[in-house]
Amino acid sequence: MLPEGIEGLMMKNTMKKMKILIGYDGSSFADSAILDLKRAGLPAAADVLVLSAADVFLPAGRETRTPEALKASIERSREAARNQLDRAIMIAEQASRKIKSMFSGWSVKSQSCADSPAWALLKKAETWRADLIMVGAHGHSALGRFLGSVSQLVLTHASCSVRVGRTSPHPKNKKLRILIGIDGSPYSAATVQAILSRSWPANTNFLLVSVIDPKKLMLLGRRAPVNILWLFQHADDEYEVTRRMLESFAKALRKKYEHVSCRVLDGDPKHVLVKEAEAWQADCLFIGARGLTHLKRLLMGGVSTAVAARAHCSVEVVRLQTRNSRSRKK
Repeated sequence: MLPEGIEGLMMKNTMKKMKILIGYDGSSFADSAILDLKRAGLPAAADVLVLSAADVFLPAGRETRTPEALKASIERSREAARNQLDRAIMIAEQASRKIKSMFSGWSVKSQSCADSPAWALLKKAETWRADLIMVGAHGHSALGRFLGSVSQLVLTHASCSVRVGRTSPHPKNKKLRILIGIDGSPYSAATVQAILSRSWPANTNFLLVSVIDPKKLMLLGRRAPVNILWLFQHADDEYEVTRRMLESFAKALRKKYEHVSCRVLDGDPKHVLVKEAEAWQADCLFIGARGLTHLKRLLMGGVSTAVAARAHCSVEVVRLQTRNSRSRKK
């Protein structure tokens, strides 16, 4: 049986048209993200907006009091900014045409702006009320990705789901492989619901994985009630409870798909999920985003953002869509 409150979430109506916001900068990473759309199980009909941001500052208009010596320099800066904005417009339109050729039933539009790419995507996602943001994974070092890549900033601050698209690591696989990270929370239920709302090939393989972290037991021991601590100290019981929880989610998937399996593993989820995805040759890893504030995500680092940065395959981080998250002001 599903945890309390989750069954209702998984049965909710998903008939509304999906709104997908795609960040595109003309790079090979962005192109890989577009190709990854074919492996995302997305609906035949969707509203799609391709956004390309020129990371430039547009100088203000002519000022009569500007010294003559500076006017030429300002004009050159203005011209360079306009050129970059023109390029952003062009590549957004090119990406839109490519996506339209891939998904004839999609309503695809393009837009460009002069802004930081990450913040442009975040602001547009809020005002446009996107259901999913699609970005490419840039080829920085692990440290560089955490410090400021577009994908990491979007993952950290977005209020909707985010997919980091990568080139298929196993293009010769005949069956699509989807790994799902599960922890029993409402965020896991939202993840499974997102997968059930998609259209996957009938022979797709699904693997639900839950990771038991021994470190959490040590931290729990200081504050947990005796009866709760007893439960966690009996490993066999914990594994059994976890397996039953995974099977409850698997049951929902098996109503539509044949190849669904479960696995309970030990260790730090940030590392174990990435290693398991690579060993199992996953095409995509789905994981729910915990309800941390932006500050906590930055200071503590979440499992979802760490996995998205380190995984060899595409990663989709699913967030609960609530009225508050849609309407809150930044």
